[in-house]
Amino acid sequence: MSEVSAPSKGKVIATWILSGLIALVMLMAGVSKLRGAEEQVKGFAAMGYPTWFLYVTGVIEVVGAILLFIPKTAVFGVLLLGATMVGAVISLLKMGDVGHAPIPFVFLVVIGIIGWLRADSFRKLLGK
Repeated sequence: MSEVSAPSKGKVIATWILSGLIALVMLMAGVSKLRGAEEQVKGFAAMGYPTWFLYVTGVIEVVGAILLFIPKTAVFGVLLLGATMVGAVISLLKMGDVGHAPIPFVFLVVIGIIGWLRADSFRKLLGK
């Protein structure tokens, strides 16, 4: 059986910083959606989504942000927020808003980096 070494201090710090930044952004975005901010309502309507989907997305973003702060659940936060950002990129590209698509794409890349930094958690989740 192979020994699992503790992650380096730098890796731990990078994971927490990136997780904290993404969680904060997602929390703010989710709360904005849950409050029914006019800009959010208009954006979802422009993409052809019903208003209820705005609130579902807001809940997903808030829950994903909270999950990122808890080490044992962070992997689920990565999966939820990553899938949400994929949907955001596709939705923006589908409506021809190429100018805004890089924003959720950058978030997706950072979420992917967090997932990579937490690869051990993914392996445990998969039983490997």
